[in-house]
Formats: sequence, C-alpha cells, structure tokens
Amino acid sequence: MDDARAALFADINRGTDITKGLRKVNADQMTHKNAALRTSSTVPGGNAPSSGGPGGKSRGPEKFELDGKKWIIENLSGRRDLEIPQAEMGQTVTVFRCDNCVLSVKGKVHSINVIECKKFSLVFEAIMGTVEFTRCQNIQAQALSTVPTISIDVVDAVELYLSQQALEQASIVSSKSSAVNISVPNAKGDYVEHPIPEQFLTKWDGKGFKTEPISKS
Repeated sequence: MDDARAALFADINRGTDITKGLRKVNADQMTHKNAALRTSSTVPGGNAPSSGGPGGKSRGPEKFELDGKKWIIENLSGRRDLEIPQAEMGQTVTVFRCDNCVLSVKGKVHSINVIECKKFSLVFEAIMGTVEFTRCQNIQAQALSTVPTISIDVVDAVELYLSQQALEQASIVSSKSSAVNISVPNAKGDYVEHPIPEQFLTKWDGKGFKTEPISKS
C-alpha cells in the first residue's frame, strides 16, 4: 500500500472523529442560496478544472450544489474537507469523478451514488434507500447509522465500515469488483475485517449448475 493510499485510509479509520476536521459548506458557497454561483456552477476555492480524470477522460467543471432535492458533487480533486451538514430525507447525493476527496453527509438522505471516483472516502449517517459505488477505485465508506442496501459495481478496492445499526440491516450487493472488504465492530468495539469472496466454484448437480463462493483463507 503506497503512502497516499495509507494516508487516505487513515482519515476514515478515525471513525466519527473524521468530521471534526471538515470544513462546512457555507450558504454563500451553495448555488441554491447564492444566485451568483448559478451562472458558474463552480466551488469557490476549489482547484481549477483539469484533465486526467478516471480513465484519462477530461475533467469537467467543478460542482458542489443542491439542485432541487439532488446534491451534485462533480470533478473535485484533493478536497478532503467536503461536508453536507444538514441533509434531508427527500434528498439524493450524486458524486461524479472526484479524486482524493473526503465527503461527510450528515442527516438522513434517500440515496448516495458515487460514480467514477478514485481514492474517495465517504462518511454518512442514515440512508433510506441505497448507497451505490460504480466504476470506482480505492473507496472507503463508513456507515454511522442505518443503510438498507450497499451496491458495489465494477469497483477495485473497497473498504466498508459498518456500525452495529448498519450491520443489522444492510444487504451488500457486489458484481465485477475486487478487493472488497467489510469491517464490523466486535464485542470490544474494535473493527474486524471480513473479505468478500472474488472466486466462485461452479459444478453440475445433475439438473443444473450450482455456484458457490470460494472463501478467502
């Protein structure tokens, strides 16, 4: 594990303390409260748009805005201080092509969708629907409260940290993904890591094929 990845993982391993160092997005930085920003759709103080996003694709304009009930966070890099301080139940969060960022979502939202992000850390509270990770690399996520479903699709390297509340409810669906690990608290409150199988064994049982996961030792 390289130094950059180790530093990223160290952030989220702080658990709930991770939010203490985050800078809140003030009202004048939110496009739904600052009309001047709606013409630019950029985040004040952020890095300038650049090329070289995931897959070598050009990076578009930076965004951190609430459009109706949809939070849109796009094309940010190196922003380890992102926070949605007062999310609401009807809102959704979409994160697209953000690299080396840390996002904290406080409150109960309907869903969170993370797409084409690299070295991205997410801390969230209660979720009504689904948290999805799609076409990402080096993801860490921590559920502080309840989450019904976590979907992982075409993702390389995922570390999930589930609270006891999340563990009792969450279903995790993964496909075409590698290095998926889920950490859960033990009786002492320490997190214990459980890898998700990546290999499967398929055999003919006389009527059809039966497939079983091959657990990691």
